[in-house]
Amino acid sequence: MPNPKDELKAHEDRAKRARSNIAKFKRLMAHNALVLKLEQQRAARVKKKIANTGERSAAVKWALSTVGVVESPPFSNQGPRITKWASLCGYPGGGVPWCQVFCATSAYVGSSHRINPADVGGYTVSVVDRATRHAKMGGVDGWKKIKLSECKPGDWVYFKFTPGGDSVQHVGIFLKSNGSSVTCVEGNTARGNGGDQANGGGVFVRTRSLDVVAACVRVPYKD
Repeated sequence: MPNPKDELKAHEDRAKRARSNIAKFKRLMAHNALVLKLEQQRAARVKKKIANTGERSAAVKWALSTVGVVESPPFSNQGPRITKWASLCGYPGGGVPWCQVFCATSAYVGSSHRINPADVGGYTVSVVDRATRHAKMGGVDGWKKIKLSECKPGDWVYFKFTPGGDSVQHVGIFLKSNGSSVTCVEGNTARGNGGDQANGGGVFVRTRSLDVVAACVRVPYKD
């Protein structure tokens, strides 16, 4: 027969553990409620930021986040990220001049994959020609040739550095213009004024004279 004192102690111990578990559960519930509230607040801030930002700004932010990416090995038109961008545009394995590829990838990222870089392609002349004809690209209307004064951040500015050859030789993503120069973030350009401006091997922010601007294209972002 159980000892009454031992039985009483067992009941008291179980009650003590139960009270401890209830206290722990209450603390956990309070902690989870606080975490839930904080995460909801953070999500609301992010949602508000996304709503105020739009595709165009997302494309520019992505492009700026890649500044400093360079070819590996040098002069190869390849590299882990560069090759991936080229593949998105229909050039598996890369190895092709990639200034237009860089811009097309920015549109792909900024539009949350709505703008298909393979439909844009990687040939600057072709993109300008299609935009001039108000062609449909990727099933989306809105690609068109515009004046530099009409450019918004995220639009594309095309350059011609030397006479002869293609009508345009290079492209960058428009950031700003002050009336005498234009600033873009550009893929496959040189770090400074030396080197090949249209096949320089890296992503850099460059400011150029308006004399070398050959065309501008409106990218159909949903702002």
